[in-house]
Amino acid sequence: MQRPYQLVAGDERQPAAHTDSGKAAERVTVPGTMTAKEQLRERIETLTEHEAERTLRLLDNVHDPVIAAFRDAPKDDEPWTADDEAAAAEGRADIAAGRTVTLDEAMREFE
Repeated sequence: MQRPYQLVAGDERQPAAHTDSGKAAERVTVPGTMTAKEQLRERIETLTEHEAERTLRLLDNVHDPVIAAFRDAPKDDEPWTADDEAAAAEGRADIAAGRTVTLDEAMREFE
């Protein structure tokens, strides 16, 4: 009986998880295919310097603990209350009446 195989890119030949029949499968390298890292390297070479900088920032954010905290934070599911609406209306009225300052103005007060 022939053992089931799972086709993957790259150089490794490792046991795979299981096939549809539930039997263990073996990973087999497919000649001419590229690994994910090889594909990334190829695509990086086509980026402009600006695109490379943006991509680098995205990759850095993957492991940033602050970004992870925001990404993994639970959804805010508290209902909007009458008090919330009153506070928002007060803020809108202050903006309309010109009773606000810019962030730069407020920061200058602390210098």
